Amino acid sequence: MLIKLNENTFVNKDNVTHVKVIKGMQSTKLEFHLVGGEKIYQQVNADHLDYSVNEILKPFGLN
Repeated sequence: MLIKLNENTFVNKDNVTHVKVIKGMQSTKLEFHLVGGEKIYQQVNADHLDYSVNEILKPFGLN
């Protein structure tokens, strides 16, 4: 099953090994680690981090 992360990115939920929150000086992103070592980044709202992360991870069953 493919899950839409953003307008151009779809991910097979079975290929996600883990997800990390990366807090930078100007933005906060989720770093999706995929089977095979590839990484995909998805920007999240740092002001409402918990809500944003939960909404993105809900389809993966990871929240």
